[in-house]
Amino acid sequence: MKFFLTLVCLQSFLIGVLSVHSQTGDATETSPTNSTLRPAERACSVYKNMPESRILGGSEALRGEFTWMAALYYIQKYSLLFGCGGTIISPQFILTSAHCLHPSKPPVLVRLGKITLSDNEDDDIQAADHQIKGVIRHPNYSQLTYQNDIGLVQVIRTIRFTSNLSPACLNTDIGDLGELIATGWGNTQAERSSVSDKLLKIQLKTMPLGQCNSTMLQYNQLINSPRFRNGDGLNDGQYCAFDPEGKKDTCQGDGGSPLQYFPSNEPKVAVIVGISSFGISCGTELPSIYTRVGYYLDWIEPIVWPTDQ
Repeated sequence: MKFFLTLVCLQSFLIGVLSVHSQTGDATETSPTNSTLRPAERACSVYKNMPESRILGGSEALRGEFTWMAALYYIQKYSLLFGCGGTIISPQFILTSAHCLHPSKPPVLVRLGKITLSDNEDDDIQAADHQIKGVIRHPNYSQLTYQNDIGLVQVIRTIRFTSNLSPACLNTDIGDLGELIATGWGNTQAERSSVSDKLLKIQLKTMPLGQCNSTMLQYNQLINSPRFRNGDGLNDGQYCAFDPEGKKDTCQGDGGSPLQYFPSNEPKVAVIVGISSFGISCGTELPSIYTRVGYYLDWIEPIVWPTDQ
């Protein structure tokens, strides 16, 4: 009992040290009245009307480029450490992977509004740190196969949208697309020894699910991974993306982070296609596996927008 109380006090102290109030100038969310749209589409129509703040840049993300990114922090050895990424999808919820929400080691803090994990002296943007009210993993998530690897984080305090902090849209189509952008703070080396302090972005190509499944099952004959040992391979709720040159990839620490694209007719807000789930290795020609967001809208919407059904 003494240890538990000590851990609770430590968590409160660490969060108090790290937490700051979000900036003013927030956008007010209103609900469109078009009843022909599903809840995710109605929310997206609101997000598209927010002031544009996106900037295009190089491999390092720039300020205002991916304002929906969230960093999840965990208590480890009496410290708060970054562990997974996520995406703001409403004033209350962060979309992430189920494997980032383990019951024995859940995240305790969500950091929003900054492209760096640390606070730099020359950075005039304050992070909006939010304590967590609860986490929800998909009930059919499998730790063995990583199928249904999707989850939600609910914050205690309403997220106030600003020019540096805004939500993303959810893809409502379950089909395969073309070129996509992955973002995250994960490892920058294949040996997984260095997490990036600054948010990074990479351009990836979609690998059709059928081709991806054949590729992974063939490769699995060499490594015999338990994720493919049943011979069934991937399912329709999973998505594959890769770098044809085998140089760019998501890696450890990118779990829960988004795979996205920007519609040519609506460049203000990203559409989230996938959630980083797992890969065989980092920086190879093998595809990385993502959770296909559109496949899970019927699970997401009643939780995130319960009054908009």
